[in-house]
Amino acid sequence: MGISNRAPPPAGGLDGWTVFTAADGRSGLDKTIELTPDALVLDLAMPIVDGWTVLKHVRESSLTAHIPVVVVSALSEARDDAFAAGCDAYLMKPCAPDVVYLQLRALMRLRGDPLPV
Repeated sequence: MGISNRAPPPAGGLDGWTVFTAADGRSGLDKTIELTPDALVLDLAMPIVDGWTVLKHVRESSLTAHIPVVVVSALSEARDDAFAAGCDAYLMKPCAPDVVYLQLRALMRLRGDPLPV
């Protein structure tokens, strides 16, 4: 769910980024607060706590409001609402991993963050 370019990548990492995953929205929100990743990739349809609630909490917290959020969803009709709720990019499922990667790189570049090599 979160991605960081500050930590060394584990074997099989994503081109210099460390990827943190969460099985549900509650654990994803907890990891986001604990780890403050450089970016979030968020599905709107997650168990326990949905992605809408995660996005709301991320945007309302001064600890996480600065984190770029890429929503990846099968819900085409949710795009405008997701942008209104504070996402920085919206990708439709199915979405190839390289498209997610390129979107994250673009967001990081726009923020002026160093990009992994």
